[in-house]
Amino acid sequence: MKTLLPCLLLIFFFGYPFQELMSQISSASTPDKLSYTHSENPNYLGNYGIGGLNIKSNNFLTHMDAFALSLQGIDQSSTVSSSNLYLAQSLTGYSQALSVTSRRLILSGSQSGQANHEIWHLGLTDIGAYDSGDPVTSLFSLTSERNIGGNPSLQHRFFSADPISGSLSIGTDEIESTSRMYVLESTDEKDIALRVRHEGPPLSSAFGLYGIFVSNDQSSITSRYGIFSFAGGSSTGNYGIYGSTDATAMHYGVYASGNLAYTATLSNVSDRKFKRDIAEFRALDRIMKLAPKTYEMKREEYRSMNLAAGRQFGFIAQELQKVFPELVHESLNSVPLEGTDGRVTNENIEYLGVDYISMVPILTQAMQEQQEIIGAKEERILRLEHRLDELEALVRKLTDPTTIGETGTGASLQQNQPNPSRAGTAIPYYIPPGVKRAALQLTDAGGRILKNIDLEQRGTGRLLLNTDQWSSGVYYYSLLVDGKVVDTRKMVTIK
Repeated sequence: MKTLLPCLLLIFFFGYPFQELMSQISSASTPDKLSYTHSENPNYLGNYGIGGLNIKSNNFLTHMDAFALSLQGIDQSSTVSSSNLYLAQSLTGYSQALSVTSRRLILSGSQSGQANHEIWHLGLTDIGAYDSGDPVTSLFSLTSERNIGGNPSLQHRFFSADPISGSLSIGTDEIESTSRMYVLESTDEKDIALRVRHEGPPLSSAFGLYGIFVSNDQSSITSRYGIFSFAGGSSTGNYGIYGSTDATAMHYGVYASGNLAYTATLSNVSDRKFKRDIAEFRALDRIMKLAPKTYEMKREEYRSMNLAAGRQFGFIAQELQKVFPELVHESLNSVPLEGTDGRVTNENIEYLGVDYISMVPILTQAMQEQQEIIGAKEERILRLEHRLDELEALVRKLTDPTTIGETGTGASLQQNQPNPSRAGTAIPYYIPPGVKRAALQLTDAGGRILKNIDLEQRGTGRLLLNTDQWSSGVYYYSLLVDGKVVDTRKMVTIK
């Protein structure tokens, strides 16, 4: 402070001609102050004393002492000290200020006459309890606070950087030490926590989000993820990863180079409301033209595609294309390769892909057509077998002297219905009133007796058989009257 006055005097002497200086400035000295006034500006005053140096001109005042330098004027003020820089300015209806300390940069603004204000903080934010053994207890963060119309403050935490874990958090001051970057949206103000968008000129490779995990060590890590995503909650739709693109050739919402696995349901859109020109089709003739193959993939030749290992079963796309061109599509495997300079380029491999999922309805239709053919043949076989049974029964009546036919006792046995049967069938019969004992005997195709069922009812009767537990095949049932076979018929069960 003792050297300040001579310095100021030197500035005045060298800054102005001596005569002009003396003609414009007059001075007065008191025991504790030296004052200066301007002869042509009565509002100008400068004084130097124990409290510091004050210079006033019109509505502007500058004060400097051992601790700070401050400037005040119309709608503005500034202060510079060893620990703080403060700048303030008042505009029409609005005021704003800037404060810089050794730890933080603070910007604030308020609207005069209204309860509206905002404040921004950039710098160190104290967290946790102070530990003398670990003095670094601060985050570098950017936050804001707004109060509009006296309503509760709207606070945002844009980011927080932790120097200890090296982690960056966005949207919170919570630090996830296991993550390099952590993004949190918990205010219900944003639909999207993190949006990544790439816009620019066409490039050979362009990524909105590029994730990669590479580790060559032999650590105990059992699972490694380039990208891991989870969505939970009670909302109507939850998507861990949602990919979208127009469904044209070589455009993929999701593309996996290598194995693709899932643990729940793989669902394909099939609602009627999305479909038009619905029609039936025939498939068996074209299915018979297909040539399934077994093969191994050229993994060494196309290493970047991560082709399947081991013996595979399927079709050759070029062969399938001749029969079902709708199932063969042009595809592109675009493999991102990161160079030593950090730039990412692509290795593009074009190929023909097969829509194996669409083979399901085609095979279903072919099986139905085949079943129609089989059903018609079975029906024809049953008719022929029925005629054969009638001939066999007639031969037995003519050649077996112990057989009693309808002309003997009057007893009769009819064909079971339905035949073939799946779960049950009914056998009609007639037993005259004078018959003492009647029974129905069941045998398999090999002649082994399975069961004898006594028939107590006389006259017209109907026996119900449950064949649900029977094996598919041919069975015989015979009507026995007083120990003699009256008639035998055949029935068929199917599953």
